[in-house]
Amino acid sequence: MKYVYLAIFSIVIFWETDSFQQIYEFHNYWQYLANIVLVGYFAFLLEISIPVKKIFNLGSTKTNI
Repeated sequence: MKYVYLAIFSIVIFWETDSFQQIYEFHNYWQYLANIVLVGYFAFLLEISIPVKKIFNLGSTKTNI
């Protein structure tokens, strides 16, 4: 159920920040940054694990030479 809540929060966040961007005319960069931060924050509150290391390959990478 927490994934459904996160999806609903994400949709509302994207919708609201798009409305704010149209009203206040701030740059798209700030809109996308706010979206990422807010979705990540709500995922944290809902105790949903986001594997950041796996997404960006920040873990231990073995290179064969």
